[in-house]
Amino acid sequence: MATYLYRCEHCGERELRDPYLQRCPDCSGQLRRVYRFGVLVKLGKSDFAGMRPEDINAPETPEEKAIWREYGDIKV
Repeated sequence: MATYLYRCEHCGERELRDPYLQRCPDCSGQLRRVYRFGVLVKLGKSDFAGMRPEDINAPETPEEKAIWREYGDIKV
């Protein structure tokens, strides 16, 4: 079930499950719904459909592959 972020005038920010609340269930204070907007930034030449997580930022050059091997981020 989804949770919604509210700001109560007395309690501060709270996550609650009811999308239509107007009063805080604990203190009966005024509630305001807080909306947050995310941003998706696409970098690279392809989309991520059907790709494995380890292929999304896979190294392309021999130098990148050597660095990844050294730090153990991926098996190349």
